[in-house]
Amino acid sequence: MKYQHANDLFNKKQGDMSVDDFCAKMQGLANDVGADDVMLCFAVINGLNPEICNHVTRVQPNTWTDLVQQAKVGEMCVPVAQPLDTTLAVKLEVILDQLKQLTAEKAKSRSGSPVCTARRSDRRDSSRPNSQPGSPRRVRFDPSIDQGMQDYRNSNNNAQGRN
Repeated sequence: MKYQHANDLFNKKQGDMSVDDFCAKMQGLANDVGADDVMLCFAVINGLNPEICNHVTRVQPNTWTDLVQQAKVGEMCVPVAQPLDTTLAVKLEVILDQLKQLTAEKAKSRSGSPVCTARRSDRRDSSRPNSQPGSPRRVRFDPSIDQGMQDYRNSNNNAQGRN
């Protein structure tokens, strides 16, 4: 049983325990094993959470009492993570779902090629008698632009094939 306590002493990690709870647990294990304060200090430093351990090792305490005090100071310096607001996460998911639906609807309403041209104008369009300034305009597909891009791609592919 003594070897099991020694194994626990040297492999125990702080986890979500407070420094006080962790040090008390480690002191009990050290008493069960018969470890002196130096061994206890090494075991505690090995088991502390990284942020607290960094603080303690920078200070380099000489006694068990100093180590515990510095570990408490290190614990106070560790930033506390804010809990995630679950209602905010749910709202975000709803917004993302709505965005996906709108994107899908917009993709369905688009015609063939994404290359389109239109001029934006705030004046009334004479060809549309009921149009209002700033109202959406119909956009027509201009195949000459798409053909120009296709010609450009073909000329680049031909030039690369010659090299």
